[in-house]
Amino acid sequence: MPMQTQDYEQDPAVVQRVAAGDVEAFAILVKRYAGPLSHYLSHRVEDKHTADDLSQDVFLRAFRSLSAGNFAGASSLKTWLFTIANNILVDHYRHRARRPKLTDHTQTLHTADTSTDPARLTERADQALYARQLIAALPEQQQQVVTMKLFGQLSFAEIAEVLGCPVATARSRMRYGLLKIHETLATESQPEAIS
Repeated sequence: MPMQTQDYEQDPAVVQRVAAGDVEAFAILVKRYAGPLSHYLSHRVEDKHTADDLSQDVFLRAFRSLSAGNFAGASSLKTWLFTIANNILVDHYRHRARRPKLTDHTQTLHTADTSTDPARLTERADQALYARQLIAALPEQQQQVVTMKLFGQLSFAEIAEVLGCPVATARSRMRYGLLKIHETLATESQPEAIS
């Protein structure tokens, strides 16, 4: 569920409380941003456990920085957290010296469907895995934008700030990523020619 505008407006006051040593205030920020960050990270790494670990790293770095009064507020807290997440991802893959690989875990995309029917759950898991494969096939810069937009719930302005690029570039990467996915889907749905 997208955050309300008033949630963002409360961030500076909550940040001040964290800087003053209020740990409970930090829990407010974790609750507010854990969902979008977790969804973004889970679509950028190989498994849910790694995503959970990286998410904890984001919040640990954020807490240390906020507690030390190092957040200047030059950007929104949300884009600052996603910048930390993006840097952690770069470190993660640099350390592993490999690109993200796709695994067969069955984390599903957000849907309103709460069915407990095994056939429906299997179908949803297959669809989610296929969606992950389509995104994983994109160039890295397009993957970043698509996952931030779809799973991190960031606006194009926020994505541009996190990635340090113009808003038009973020929009363009999203457009080309979606076009590539569309082309892949169109190619796969065409019947094979009979020889």
